[in-house]
Amino acid sequence: MIRSGEIPDEPDLFDALYVFDTFIEPTSAHIQQLRFAVLCDLILKSSGNVSESAFKNASYEDWDFYNILKSKEEKQKDKKKSEIEAFKKFMGGK
Repeated sequence: MIRSGEIPDEPDLFDALYVFDTFIEPTSAHIQQLRFAVLCDLILKSSGNVSESAFKNASYEDWDFYNILKSKEEKQKDKKKSEIEAFKKFMGGK
């Protein structure tokens, strides 16, 4: 039964809002950071003042200031790799 002032699509609207609040909104920081990182990467690569090596080595991950674009596994791999490199440097290796 539709009450006065209601529209027939309100239950669908509330379902859509539930989905948005539950699944989409919590990841909005991730989406905004990804958008910002890709935009900065595009601006850098479209600039004429970038060396060839910087152009090849540039990635959107360079612009991940909040460190939220990588998964937990990728972060662990990077940490382990940097620890190994630091140990090699400490021991005098390359």
